Order: sequence, then C-alpha cells, then structure tokens
Amino acid sequence: MDEELIALRDAGYNDLYIGIESGMDSVLRHVKKGHTVAQAEEQLLRLNRLGIRHGANLVFGIAGKGMGVENAKRTAEFLNKTKPFAIVIMALFVPSYVELYKEIQSGQFVQADLDEMLLEEKTLLGNLELDNVKYDGSIYEPPVRLSGVLPKDLPRMYKKLDMAMEKYCQKMKSAV
Repeated sequence: MDEELIALRDAGYNDLYIGIESGMDSVLRHVKKGHTVAQAEEQLLRLNRLGIRHGANLVFGIAGKGMGVENAKRTAEFLNKTKPFAIVIMALFVPSYVELYKEIQSGQFVQADLDEMLLEEKTLLGNLELDNVKYDGSIYEPPVRLSGVLPKDLPRMYKKLDMAMEKYCQKMKSAV
C-alpha cells in the first residue's frame, strides 16, 4: 500500500486535509469516525514517513459541554505527535439529518457554548508545540476567526482571542 501512496505523491497529490475532528477516542466513537486516535496517528505518521504532507481539520465543540478543555489538550497532544503542516478549525454545526441532532433535541448531548469553544481554542493553542504550521480557526456565531503561522503569530492570535472572549462572553453573561 505504501507504493500506491508514493505513486500518488509522485503524481503531485500532496497537502491532504484529513478530518481529524478530535484527539479523544470517546469523541471519535460518538461521532462514528470509524477509527481510533491510535489508528489515525499510525496512518498520519505513515504519510509523514512517505513525504506526504497533511493538514488537520478539527471541530470545536464536538466533545460537548464541559469537555472542551480536555478535548483541546488531547487533540494538541495528537497534533504534536503527527505534525500537520496546517490546522483548520470550525465550530460544531449539526444538520438535522444526523443522529447527533436528535441527541441534542432530546438533551442527551449538550452543545458547548461560545465561552467554552473560545476557551477550547485558547487551550489548544497553548498546548501546541509545532513549528511553521498554518492555523485557521473559525467560530461563526458570533464570528471569531484566528489565522496565522504557529508559533510566530501566537501573540497576535492570543490578543485577538482574548478580545473576543472579553467582548462576546461578557455580552452572553449579561444576557442571562
């Protein structure tokens, strides 16, 4: 199978974006990814060994309310091992046709709020030990977007994140 990957690499297929979602087995099981963290790690390290770059697509809020910080730490640990060239993040969006939507409607799954997703992002950034990695994180409601190259742009990204936390989280708290 390595030969097929090498042939793809030699044909110009590189910079693959992989839907990692989370570095927690319990989350991957819950969203039915069909693999474990260890299996994903093994395959991404294989891509690295073969000279095929990969980007990691992650989802904030996917672990549910109260699990954002742990998810961020475990995901950072995974990323530090697998060394993606880029990290792309989106906030959890659950369309009505997926099973998780029914779990949200029934109260079985409680979504993380904006405060927690912003803290999840800050925790992830604080636990990454990667060099020259593109980062693009988007939370849509309200719009918060961080982008840059890690670790060079971390100070600017932290400042923007702190400003968003101060602006949006205070509004949400006063509305309750």
